[in-house]
Amino acid sequence: MRAALQHHFIKLRIRYFNNRQSCRYIHSSSITLSSSQSQSKNEAAFPSSITFLTDVEGDGHYFDRFIHHSEILGFRSIQPSFGACKNGNWNFGTHDPEYFPYDKEVVFLDDGTIDNKTSMLVYGGDIWDKGGADFYVIRQLLSLHTRYPSRVHFIMGNRDINKLRIVDELDFGETKKLPKHKGVYWLRGTGLPGDPEKPLGSTTMTETAAERLKWMLRGTMGSVNAFELRRQELQRERLAVMNDQSAFSTQECSEHETTSEEFIVSDDDAAKSYLHSCNPNLGLMSQYLSHAKLMIRFGSVIFLHGALPTIEANSFPLPWINPESDKSVGHETLTEWIDDLNDFASDQITNWKEFGKAKQPRDAREDFWASKGGYSNTSSGGKLFGNLLQYGMNTLPDKSKNQSVVTIVG
Repeated sequence: MRAALQHHFIKLRIRYFNNRQSCRYIHSSSITLSSSQSQSKNEAAFPSSITFLTDVEGDGHYFDRFIHHSEILGFRSIQPSFGACKNGNWNFGTHDPEYFPYDKEVVFLDDGTIDNKTSMLVYGGDIWDKGGADFYVIRQLLSLHTRYPSRVHFIMGNRDINKLRIVDELDFGETKKLPKHKGVYWLRGTGLPGDPEKPLGSTTMTETAAERLKWMLRGTMGSVNAFELRRQELQRERLAVMNDQSAFSTQECSEHETTSEEFIVSDDDAAKSYLHSCNPNLGLMSQYLSHAKLMIRFGSVIFLHGALPTIEANSFPLPWINPESDKSVGHETLTEWIDDLNDFASDQITNWKEFGKAKQPRDAREDFWASKGGYSNTSSGGKLFGNLLQYGMNTLPDKSKNQSVVTIVG
């Protein structure tokens, strides 16, 4: 912690169960403030108890274990709901309140039994990518938020923010061949596929949505198996619909893992699921990001995904603002800073939604945000939501560290 703020903050250690270890400690996700700090307009009433879960990354079994061990949350048995899918209209990740293909839902254990219902859940971000149950985890969290909107709070993680790239780099309507991709700035000089300085060979990043998405997930998002895991999850859902059973089982090895020639999910289907689930207005990820913040405060406690950036002389960084053109950069209070961060993120998500509604053809010759990166990027997507994409990255195009609460600055 920076010396200038040592009198304001005390680090907390938050213990939580992890799917790969018995437990881990997070040092930077929760911070206690001095009582003299003024109230933020984004501040919620201080709850009697908070349960904190983060970085599930699509691991449904880890998610279930957390709920089973929780003293605040639990499961309630329900009947799976398949909505229009019973007529063969497959759900590829579009938000649909009538589609919840699971036999249980998360509830607060004090629901209906305690008058003072002030326990809350804070989910700390990184909801998808590695566990093979992306849809299960996000639908459970969104369903809980719908039923308890004042008691469930979401934080944006880097793996959530980077999904804004999907519409920018993949969504070109019905075209079968995508415009050329010029690589991503953080691979510059590596010689790897996607290095902007290396001529693109083959069709890896330039042809179909499925091939480009495989490369994006594997080579630029650190999600090596995500594409195949999504395919498997879609197949489980189709089997569940046809057999009137839950699409996810707590059992590590279940009948849902059985493949069927009748329900083979193609590459195009898997790619379509990312386009649908990351649709800025209709997708499940859009629903999550619309409710999420960069920092959440309850009284003297704040939550964030990464860590506090460098803070000197009570000047809180707003890296998307050029200090040479705006002399008012920086704030004297933490409260103002939290408000500005969350307003910034909300505005960027609103711009992303507007980008998703646009019907005019896009210039296939222009760069994507990821090719050059940076704040104030001039590509069509970069101008609208590129600043949030950059805020979710660890480094800037010049390889300097990004001053962000989403990442951990070394």
